[in-house]
Amino acid sequence: MKHFKSPDGELFAFELDGSQDHLIPGNFVLLTPAQYETESLAKQKNYIDQISAIPLTAEQIRQRRNVAFVSEADPLFFKAQRGEATIEEWQAKVAEIRARYPYPEVH
Repeated sequence: MKHFKSPDGELFAFELDGSQDHLIPGNFVLLTPAQYETESLAKQKNYIDQISAIPLTAEQIRQRRNVAFVSEADPLFFKAQRGEATIEEWQAKVAEIRARYPYPEVH
């Protein structure tokens, strides 16, 4: 594929064999593979940042907390019961999960 960038920053790909060259506007800029990779990764990061900025609902937070407790904290608790970890490690993990997924304040 040949990769191009439009004046408004959009990325486009066209067949390398030239069969789509008639579709490439004159104001598009040809990108090297390294430039395309950099531009593509930047666009992906920007998208992820935008999605991450959307606040979670209380239900989404509850679900994520539950998954984290089951997959991260519970195994530490059972290791502590067997003497393979400390209760303090388990408590630290619980606090970390609560900090990662705080419940929204109710007003």
